[in-house]
Amino acid sequence: MLADLLSLDVYKFLLVFARLGAMIMFLPGFAGAILSARIRLILALAFSLLVAPVVAPTLPGIPENPADLVVLLVGEVTIGIFLGMITQFLLVALNLAGTFMAFQAGMTNAFIQDPVTEQQGSLLPSFLMNVALVLIFATDLHHLMLRAAAGSYSLFIPGQPLPMGDFADSLTHTLGRAFLLGMQLAGPLVVFALVFNTGLGLMSRLMPQMQVYFVAIPIQVMAGIGLLALTLPPLMAWFLRFLEDGLLPFAGGR
Repeated sequence: MLADLLSLDVYKFLLVFARLGAMIMFLPGFAGAILSARIRLILALAFSLLVAPVVAPTLPGIPENPADLVVLLVGEVTIGIFLGMITQFLLVALNLAGTFMAFQAGMTNAFIQDPVTEQQGSLLPSFLMNVALVLIFATDLHHLMLRAAAGSYSLFIPGQPLPMGDFADSLTHTLGRAFLLGMQLAGPLVVFALVFNTGLGLMSRLMPQMQVYFVAIPIQVMAGIGLLALTLPPLMAWFLRFLEDGLLPFAGGR
């Protein structure tokens, strides 16, 4: 009897770990290359240990057929990857906004070594992503990500057929909303670049002998950085609200 109970608990723990471990592989701040795989594994095991007793009543029994067990585990891993990808798609808004801003501010070719991904990246997108990660942990939004993982058991019951069509629709809709938000976040610099480049065009017509390019680039870069500094607080607050709204449906509301 004790052996059966022990095997059942291990089975439920591993079933929970399959979903939560796959999700943590993609969560912002947890999935960065700067965080070692051993630490991610420890976090996934600890979080699974906390969640397993809560969701144990919703877990199915041990399948008699090994093939059914494999299908069940693959389904849980798929759900975890879906939840992690939803969060990553929400962050696409900042990457797009940073790319648009860099183009408008004349800093498209400014690259730095990103400490999170440990690879070379464009300056403004990397800066916005790092600021967002700091704010996510400072405002405890990472707790909402973990709540979404635990709350997903009320939306996606283990052992039930996977709603692959709904998964695809959710990812597509989230990516579309992120693209729209990225354009809106970059709006101030887009308007500035439109006015600035229009003025440069008029100046080049009025003064053909003037080297407009060499005069304009330093002004464009400094004005772009100054405008970004002024608009950064409301832009980040807007993004954090967008991230919260995107995760709340999976966390079961407020």
